[in-house]
Amino acid sequence: MEKKNMLVLADVPGAVASMAAFQKLKEGILNKETDMLTISNRTYIKRSGWRKIALGFNITTEIVSIEREQFATPTNPKGEWIVHVKARALAPNGRFSEEIGSCQASEVLKQKMEPTVHNIETKAATRAINRAISNLVGGGEVSAEELIETGETASAKPNSSPGPASAAGASHTSESAGGETAAQATPQENAHSSIGWKVRGEPYPLPMEGPDGKLYGFLKKTLDKLPAGTVKEVAEEGRLLGLEISKELAPDKSKELNQVLMWTLQKSSNATKEEIVIEVSTPA
Repeated sequence: MEKKNMLVLADVPGAVASMAAFQKLKEGILNKETDMLTISNRTYIKRSGWRKIALGFNITTEIVSIEREQFATPTNPKGEWIVHVKARALAPNGRFSEEIGSCQASEVLKQKMEPTVHNIETKAATRAINRAISNLVGGGEVSAEELIETGETASAKPNSSPGPASAAGASHTSESAGGETAAQATPQENAHSSIGWKVRGEPYPLPMEGPDGKLYGFLKKTLDKLPAGTVKEVAEEGRLLGLEISKELAPDKSKELNQVLMWTLQKSSNATKEEIVIEVSTPA
């Protein structure tokens, strides 16, 4: 009997019921005064709100990894601390979400706090945990801390948060507010995909060497952890021009790479997410 590829349909009634339960839970347990923040006529859930949602859905959270590093900046040649935290949110049925949150000393200073590693790490952990819970139960809603902890004003856009965010998933698209791009599975559907990027409408070769290449180091750590042969760097004269992604790269690893890539481009170019376009091309 000939085997055929079959499309596994989603449990539509179940998905609808889950989202309805999420909306009902928000309305029932969140306090608009203490757990939510309104910016530009949009409401965002704060840290306390996401913790209540995790409790309501019996979700457990944990810190998976913490990475600390220093890099020189024009205002701090001795080195500014930056911390990257990966957090996991786990549901009773076994589903889980892992997300990365980052914070650096200059962001803490904007809030008139001491830029200690502890304070920086705490804010990075808050972002990572909020994102993990949000992506597990809330469809990728942006938390209030994504805006207020970065010094954004009331005119802040929902997807203006810093930190790693998924990028390499769709052709000619920038990142969405939920931290993922449309058609993220594209690289896995072909033998390989070539990924490039533009910043403010122009190609941006990412520095790999010298003082300007410090931020590339964190991206390189991520690349080195990926299975051999799944990602190839396209470089010239000490600058990263693009990446070639094999279909063998697992979706969760692709997502993590996407997050770090977008974050690295943001920090290296001092651009917002809206100013960065990830371009993906696949062989015909």
